Amino acid sequence: MKPNKKRKKMGRGKTIFYWSILAFPLLQFIIFYVGVNLNSFALAFQKFDYSGNGYTFVGFENLFQNFLDVFKEFQEAKYLQTAVWNSVLVFILGLVIGLSLGLLFSYYIYKKCALSKFYKTILFLPYIISSITLVIIYKYFVEQAVPEVVLKLFNIEMDGLLSNQNTEFGAILFFTIWTGFGVQTLIYSSSMSGISNEIVEAAKMDGITPLKEFLFIDIPIIAPTISVFVVSSVATLFVNQMNLFNFYGAEAPYGIYTIGYYIYRGVSAAGTTLSDYPYYAAFGLVMTMITIPITLIVRKVMNKLDPNEG
Repeated sequence: MKPNKKRKKMGRGKTIFYWSILAFPLLQFIIFYVGVNLNSFALAFQKFDYSGNGYTFVGFENLFQNFLDVFKEFQEAKYLQTAVWNSVLVFILGLVIGLSLGLLFSYYIYKKCALSKFYKTILFLPYIISSITLVIIYKYFVEQAVPEVVLKLFNIEMDGLLSNQNTEFGAILFFTIWTGFGVQTLIYSSSMSGISNEIVEAAKMDGITPLKEFLFIDIPIIAPTISVFVVSSVATLFVNQMNLFNFYGAEAPYGIYTIGYYIYRGVSAAGTTLSDYPYYAAFGLVMTMITIPITLIVRKVMNKLDPNEG
């Protein structure tokens, strides 16, 4: 066989091999992401016909009826307004606390301080253990262990943290932050491990302190990684359901609702009728339209703050 023909055959074989590997994940992406989202978009302009026709187009005269229902619900249902505030609060506290702790733990692991490998394992445990298992353990801890410890130490009787309306939201927020910043920490520490040793050694020769190294060398160098997490967090502002479904199923108190939980509960098997799906599809689009400009603004701000840009 001639060399040119042999090379062409080998090239054709490689191409077939690459596409055979990519075919299945691409098919999944097309069906379960593109297809699902297109169907959700179309559903926002449909209604369910109980006469047997299934989902049908609402008609141009009622084109935005589902969206009007969404805005009407926002005006009338106070718990939705509370859910918006809770979603924003979870985002802000999760970003500030999670990002700060994530960077500090990352630096600790990056510097290979005492027990750094142990902390690395502990931080990754929430992503290995089933979320339901974690919720069960945590519920037992805050409902049984914490009141018992307080009683033993201070002789004060108290309700479980989830049984008390004043501590309920805070207890779940703590769980959400704790289970959420582990991956950030591991990725930040991995990014820090890629920092050139020459840069660090040169800074040490100039007498830099560990704190200044952390603030003025490590954080600026991994700024693009931080930016990705911040922007992606904003994009999920109204998606985060704060593990409420794992804690309460469909029976979470209205006072701790988030928008993510409201949507998740609505489209789950919690009793939603077929006629409700167009409403929730429209609700999701409204939240998306609100989130997109916020995400773009935050992305622009993060790009300007990134010392590696320009």
